[in-house]
Amino acid sequence: MKNLYKVCFSVVIIVGMLFLANYMNEARTYNLDPTSGFLAVCGTFIQENFTSYRPGMWDFFIVLISAIIVLGTLIFSIKYLIKPGEHGGHIKHQILEDEKKR
Repeated sequence: MKNLYKVCFSVVIIVGMLFLANYMNEARTYNLDPTSGFLAVCGTFIQENFTSYRPGMWDFFIVLISAIIVLGTLIFSIKYLIKPGEHGGHIKHQILEDEKKR
């Protein structure tokens, strides 16, 4: 079984390296003329309509709540990654015991 994992891992690495080599060797040219015209129109619109815009209290409140949610998610994801808190009766342990018996 371990040999199968090694072979699969080697195949994935080789295919990935081939894709990377192909990606790096391709000559790419981009036509940005339509995009630059669109960005110029957008920039003019923003300059004309939002010159007097100042962030209000709601803007800071929304950013603060978003930052708290992101930090909470990060803390809990790290916490449960390090110590998942599973008990002995968890199905993962039953599967691992069945594999050891084989």
